[in-house]
Amino acid sequence: MKRGVKKEMKVNPLLVFSNVYDCEPVINALHKINADILCVNYYKYPYNWLIGDKYFKEHPEYTHYIPIAPDLVPNPDEFEIMRKYVQEFDFDVYGPCCNVDMEREKDYLATCLKLPELEYNKRHYKWLAESQRQFLLSKNVTILDVKFNALCAPFIKRKIKLDIPFTKLPYPTTEKPIWETEFKSGYASDLAFCHFCNYRQVPIKQDLRFKWLHLRYNGELQIGKKEPNVFLLKNNEYTPIEIDLREYVTQ
Repeated sequence: MKRGVKKEMKVNPLLVFSNVYDCEPVINALHKINADILCVNYYKYPYNWLIGDKYFKEHPEYTHYIPIAPDLVPNPDEFEIMRKYVQEFDFDVYGPCCNVDMEREKDYLATCLKLPELEYNKRHYKWLAESQRQFLLSKNVTILDVKFNALCAPFIKRKIKLDIPFTKLPYPTTEKPIWETEFKSGYASDLAFCHFCNYRQVPIKQDLRFKWLHLRYNGELQIGKKEPNVFLLKNNEYTPIEIDLREYVTQ
């Protein structure tokens, strides 16, 4: 390398696929992605996140962590374009956008410019409309700073992900990011992550040019019906990974 020439960072992401539905369009698309994919199949929260966090921490060869929702269909070509942008601009958190659902809010993005409240009864998601995305793109606004991104496959820089989990908040509070209703056992990990980023002043960048398909609740939930397992998908080869849940501390 010539003196004075900056060496480019090689972006080597780990995709972590939390599979609970066996959604065929998602699985087919993942096989076309040129990156290592940790497939965490049929685990309840919080083990789906804890397993991915531990594997990522133990493998320093990965520069970025990319969470893949069980019903989000990746676009392999756009993935490669975004990888190049990350290499060039070194974003902390950067990724595509996606639709909220396939029904009532199909014309809205799972993106908010204002951070929703943690407490479910006070929480309101003011989604960005698809028409607003088109307007911004017409004005050559391509990358937007947002406060909430529903973990739509963002590239999360290694030092950021090691500092910010999906299962905790950065400050003591009695409020909890319950998912949808307080009577369900879900946890809004995307909301917790965005609150953590906001608290640490980590910018979240969303590329409006790339919109991925969010099928939302596509298929029958397989947790409790199929045996949980984990494997690494690398070059379309499967490597099983043994998991001992006693190694994972939950709170």
